[in-house]
Amino acid sequence: MLSGDNNEQNEPWVRAANGTSMETLLRLAITIAAAYAGLCLLLYLLQERMIFFPRPLAGNPEGPHVRPANVQRGEMTLRGWIVNGDSGGPLLIYFGGNAEELSGLVSTFAKLEAVTVLMNYRGYGASDGKPAAADLIEDAAAVVEAMAGRFGGLGLEATKSAQGVELPSENAQAPPSGEQGLELDRGSGQPAQAKARPVILFGRSLGSGIAALAARNPAVDGLILLSPYRSIADIAAQRFSFMPVRWLLRHNIDATLALDALPQRVLALYALGDRVVPTQESQAFLSLLKTAPQIVEFQGAHGIPLETPAVWAAITAFLRGTEDVRDA
Repeated sequence: MLSGDNNEQNEPWVRAANGTSMETLLRLAITIAAAYAGLCLLLYLLQERMIFFPRPLAGNPEGPHVRPANVQRGEMTLRGWIVNGDSGGPLLIYFGGNAEELSGLVSTFAKLEAVTVLMNYRGYGASDGKPAAADLIEDAAAVVEAMAGRFGGLGLEATKSAQGVELPSENAQAPPSGEQGLELDRGSGQPAQAKARPVILFGRSLGSGIAALAARNPAVDGLILLSPYRSIADIAAQRFSFMPVRWLLRHNIDATLALDALPQRVLALYALGDRVVPTQESQAFLSLLKTAPQIVEFQGAHGIPLETPAVWAAITAFLRGTEDVRDA
């Protein structure tokens, strides 16, 4: 009896305690859900700042080996340089990383036997605009088309595509800061006929996906990829595995869309200690290629200098190996 009486007396307190526990759990669940939704919202709104790191122009390269060049994109202008424009080597078009302003690379690429195009992304250096994945992909295609028509091996018809390149006439007022621009055929005022030469695209990190997509242009003979990846979505999904990044991502670059149209000659390089583009991610992309690429693994981290011996030796050898590709 006494035990039963005590249970009856305790029942209201037990119900109250259970109700308090449920209310606490509900509030906790609501708080966690709100925090998770807030994180998703931040990822959606701030992803530009997490993907792109535009840098201002670090300097104006000078010397007989370098000339400024612009590519017009509607009302926006991309600005960069042609390095070794008189070289008889291949045409090399470089697409940099997400925090790379290209003026500092002029002296590096001047050491190559190649005509190199260094065109800053929109929002980087002196290029107009703000970076966005879709725009960078379209800009890259336009740069390849214009520069292959001007310097590559497409022949006379392809020079029509060079009309987007700023080519001041010999009597025109010189551009600011002593810029000379690209040369025209004397008398015609039109770009010189493209010399038959291989066209090679070189993409690093973020630029490797951009270069892969631009390499769908049939003018492209070879592709160099440093720290390649399948897509930004794949990297983000690994880094934020607890979030629905594929639904939230507005700036995806998907290199796998180019798998069926890549040139047969591909050089891929990646660091075994890379934590920005994980080594496994680079290997996953390369495993998807239709033709086996030349692969160079090296010790180091993500941002190693291009002139690191293992990297530079592979790049120069690859360029030498493409010199006769047009005649193959």
